[in-house]
Amino acid sequence: MRLFIAVAILCAGAASAALFYEGMQRFADLPEAGPALTATQAPDSARDGVAVTGSISSGARADEAGAGNATTGENGLTLRRSDARIRVNGTLPDLDLVNLFRETAHERFPTLAFESGLRADPDLDPGIVEAGIAGLIALSRLAEGEARIADGIIAVEGEALYAQTQESLMRGLDGRIPQGWEMQLTITEPALPEIPDIAMCQAEISEKLAGEPIIFASGETGLDNDAAPLMDALAVLVDECAPAPVQIGGHTDSDGPAEINLRLSQERADSVRGALIARGIDAARLTAVGYGETEPLVPNDSDANKARNRRIELLIIE
Repeated sequence: MRLFIAVAILCAGAASAALFYEGMQRFADLPEAGPALTATQAPDSARDGVAVTGSISSGARADEAGAGNATTGENGLTLRRSDARIRVNGTLPDLDLVNLFRETAHERFPTLAFESGLRADPDLDPGIVEAGIAGLIALSRLAEGEARIADGIIAVEGEALYAQTQESLMRGLDGRIPQGWEMQLTITEPALPEIPDIAMCQAEISEKLAGEPIIFASGETGLDNDAAPLMDALAVLVDECAPAPVQIGGHTDSDGPAEINLRLSQERADSVRGALIARGIDAARLTAVGYGETEPLVPNDSDANKARNRRIELLIIE
């Protein structure tokens, strides 16, 4: 039944993973109780970080005897992320659903190539689609890794870019694991950084943005793919300043109505916040504020000056 609902949602025009999940959760018969979250820390790994394991489960397992490491076999999925591509192999209930995986991969991995080696089995548990999307979301928080999805288990292994990625992942996936499935995480994380020097953090971020500012097309609020390397670098700098809060300030020039400029600046700041969250930065640390045209760096009396005033600033809050 859930397969037919999923296909109906896609045919009705669910053009993104977010819309797909919204439609699925509207029709899903999920229990009132939320998923149980657990985590344990293993000994230090060979890369001077920590190997962390944990699990997230949603509802009662359909086959408790199947608990353990997932093996994809003939009716499962394997998702692999490298520095150049994301590849999906295995079986889906309907090959038309590969577009959902492609769109999700494009949203989560805008600079990586998407490859698939998939076949169809209409008798397959439709929950594997939601499970596969959850696996893609998990991989988006890792530098490299693999998700194996089968028999009610989403087993994710890999290396994280940032410390405490495990905690961030478990929060981000809460409520996104399909009914009756369990996610098992085995992630190697860098060691926790020392307490940051706030002044040094601010100087490094400001220097980065001065040399390579975040640019939006006139009237646009979304980041394009060309901004991905800059956002990757900023995410590293912001992570190094943890746990200090960061304010993302959006600014415009004085062209156009002030209320429109205020909205543009807020939406642009929101876009940058979303890009940092997608790269593993804790959402609770990030605040987006639109200032519109109220805080120009220089007079808006030339095209060059207006370009300087159209900017995004990141402020580390002590």
